[in-house]
Order: sequence, then structure tokens, then C-alpha cells
Amino acid sequence: MIKEVDLVKLGFVENYEPYEVGDKYASEGFIYYTLDVGGVSFYSVTLDNKKCKCDSCLCKRIVVIMDGTEKEVEITDILKLKDVILSLKRL
Repeated sequence: MIKEVDLVKLGFVENYEPYEVGDKYASEGFIYYTLDVGGVSFYSVTLDNKKCKCDSCLCKRIVVIMDGTEKEVEITDILKLKDVILSLKRL
């Protein structure tokens, strides 16, 4: 599982996307994390945790996307993410 504090420790920068006001709604905005290493971009996406059994909690799951030129790759394990980032830094 990836947590926000883990992303910051790996060098990710916290970004805030401000709320939008539309005709019918206003959202409160959201926080996401970004990192560029050796020409490869990473960004976080927060998803609802489908494995959570309680109805009232706001459980979230963070997925980090490695944005490549051909396709995007989801990383859900913090140790694998750390290995990828360290490997890119060594290049």
C-alpha cells in the first residue's frame, strides 16, 4: 500500500488542484503527487478502496502511474516504486 508520506520521502512534490465551479456542482479540489526522474514522469491517483467492507469510511487507495511514451504503468506497491525510482536515478 502506498501512503502520501511515503511519496514525499521518495521526493514526490505535493500539488493541489483547486475546486471547479460548474453549473450544477462545486468540488472541493484534490491533492496529488508528482515526480520526474531521468525523463520519466510519475503521478499519483487516489481511488476508492473497493476492498473496504465498511459503508461509512472514506478509505482510499493510492496508485502511482509511471507515464511512459508508449503506455502508462500502474504501481501499487511502495517497495516496487522505490526500486524503480532508485534504478532510474542510477542511470
